[in-house]
Amino acid sequence: MTTWDSENSNMENNSISAEKEYIVEPWTDTPSSCADNLISPEPLCFQKSINYIKKRQSKIHEVKVDSGANYLEVDLNWGDKNDKLRLITYTPSGSKLETNRDNADGRINGRIHVNILPSKGDMQQGTWQFKIYGEDVSGKEGYSFNVYQH
Repeated sequence: MTTWDSENSNMENNSISAEKEYIVEPWTDTPSSCADNLISPEPLCFQKSINYIKKRQSKIHEVKVDSGANYLEVDLNWGDKNDKLRLITYTPSGSKLETNRDNADGRINGRIHVNILPSKGDMQQGTWQFKIYGEDVSGKEGYSFNVYQH
């Protein structure tokens, strides 16, 4: 994980052509659990972490995606609906997907829970980056961040 002190980065200037290659949609089912791996190989938990973020601070979480991934389930949960976090996703080639905010699922609940699906073919293999930005945070906000492969 890398911590950035500014919202701006070189990655912001990269192509946004990935928007046509991937569909980002709200999660509408019950969340997956890394514990599922004890029973079956799907879903695979790529990253499970608990962290803290302050206002105008950015943190990058990197997740390696191997072959066989049909889609990714991304779950950022901070629980305090008064604080505002943003989630920006970058493909391994550096393309930026859409920016997600708390209302990605139509609700303000201190959580961003989305699926990232390829519009055709397989998920791009390599290291995906997930930038979490503390847009409006009172003090220091704790959050959990999980990425699952399906």
